[in-house]
Amino acid sequence: MTFDSRHCKLFIAVIFFVVLLPLSSWSSTSEAKTKTPFDVFTLYWENDIFSGTDRDYTNGLKLSWSTPFVENRAASKLPEWSYSLLKMIPFAYRDEASQAFSFSIGQNIFTPEDTARSDLIVADRPYAGQMYLSFGVQNRYDNHKHSWELSLGLIGPDSHADDLQIWLHDRTGSDPARGWTHQLENEPTLDIVFETKWRLFRTQVTEKSALDVISHLGGRLGNVAVYGNGGLEIRYGLNLPDNFGICTIRGGCEIGSAFAQQRRRRNSLHLFVAGEGRAVAHDIFLDGNTLSDSHSVDREILVGEMIVGFAFRVGSISSTYSYIMRTRQFEGQNHSPDFGAVTVSISY
Repeated sequence: MTFDSRHCKLFIAVIFFVVLLPLSSWSSTSEAKTKTPFDVFTLYWENDIFSGTDRDYTNGLKLSWSTPFVENRAASKLPEWSYSLLKMIPFAYRDEASQAFSFSIGQNIFTPEDTARSDLIVADRPYAGQMYLSFGVQNRYDNHKHSWELSLGLIGPDSHADDLQIWLHDRTGSDPARGWTHQLENEPTLDIVFETKWRLFRTQVTEKSALDVISHLGGRLGNVAVYGNGGLEIRYGLNLPDNFGICTIRGGCEIGSAFAQQRRRRNSLHLFVAGEGRAVAHDIFLDGNTLSDSHSVDREILVGEMIVGFAFRVGSISSTYSYIMRTRQFEGQNHSPDFGAVTVSISY
C-alpha cells in the first residue's frame, strides 16, 4: 500500500482535527479566562553545522507550548475533563502530584554522507524527512517525573524536508543535496512514547551552587521507532533549577513546562554531562518504509550517545547549548554522527 499526496493531505487534516480542535476548545471553555493555560514557548534547533558536517541527522526543528506544573488542582488552569482523561493513563495522575501538558510541532531531516551524488547510495542511509505534531502529558511528584507523548506525523516528500533543505542551502550558498529523489516514500506515522525521570542525588556545594544526578528510563512504540532507552545526567552550577535536566528533540522529553511559582524562576547557570543507551528494534529512517518498498540499511541494535553543554536562565528566558556525540547507527557507517543543539524557552 502506498500513500499519495491526497492521502497525506487528508492525514494532515485529521491530525489537526484530532489535536488542535481540543486545544482550541480547551482555551475557550476554561471559565472564560483570557489567559491561555499554555505559558511557556520553547524553540529547539539541532543541526550538524555545529560539527562542520552535513550528513546523517542533519537538521531538527521543534516548537513546543507548555502549561506550568501546579501543586494544587484548585490553582490549575486545566479544564476539569482533563483530569478524567489523566486518570485513565498509567502514571499520568495521582492526587499528590502536579500535572502539565505540552503541544509540539516539528520536522527532522536525514541525509547520507555524500550529498553530491544523485544516484542511489545503497551502502548509506536513506534520504528522509518527517513532519509531526505531538501532545504530551507530564506528572511530577517529589523527585519523579513521568511523561507520556502521542506523536502523529508524515514521512516522505509531503513532509517538505527536501524543500526546506534545498531552500536553506540555496540561501546560504551551500552545495545542494542531489539525491532527494531517492528519499523514503510518503507514510503516516503514529508513535506513543513513555519516559520516567527521577533525581537520584542532590547536594549543596556552596551557598548558591549545587550538584545533582538525574536518571531516566523509557521507550517508544510506533512505526517511526521501537526502542527502550535509559540514561544518566550530572549537573553542577549556580542556582541549579528544580527541573529534570537537558532535553533534546526526542519523544517523551520536554523542558518547556515551567512552574507557577515565580520564586522558582531565579537566574541560573550550570554545566551538564549526560549519557544514554538504546536497544533499537525498529527505526524507519534506517529500516525504510513499513508500508511500501524503499531503500534501507542494516541498523545497529545497541546505540548510545553522550551530551555535554551548559544552560542558563535570565528572568523569563532560559536557554541551553549542547553537543551530542552518537555511536554508529548502522552497519558500514563511516563516521559516528555528532551535532549541536540550542533551545530557547520564554515564560510569560
